[in-house]
Amino acid sequence: MDEKQHIQERYYGGLASDYDRKFHRENANHLYKIREIGHTFASHFGERRGLRILEIGAGTGIHAYHLLMKHGQQISKLVLSDLSPEMLAQARIRLETFPQTEYIAHLPSESVWNKLSTGSTSVAQYTIFQILERPSEERNGANFQ
Repeated sequence: MDEKQHIQERYYGGLASDYDRKFHRENANHLYKIREIGHTFASHFGERRGLRILEIGAGTGIHAYHLLMKHGQQISKLVLSDLSPEMLAQARIRLETFPQTEYIAHLPSESVWNKLSTGSTSVAQYTIFQILERPSEERNGANFQ
């Protein structure tokens, strides 16, 4: 990890226990956005089951929670990756009733993808949909620089 990443890790680690409240992430407007992001992402699932999903930058697990509440029966494994172990500790609390969740506290790397790829029928990156205005239009040939 470089110095910038260490700074981010310390910053989010210090905020983790109060992050959702401090940034008003559980208000009606934000929850609406989370539902819409989840709906857009899940529209690509179809009727498939046994999905394996990696969420990069999972934070406190707020997006994962709402995705699992609505589509948990289709997901066999949801791996949450975040730079901050403290943020993932909050996610563990939020997602304790979902046995298909795993947590990796470090930068995404080959080992993160390897956790999903063994026996995997599908791999998706959930958080990418947070940065696209029209994911279904932009995902083909998009430049993510």
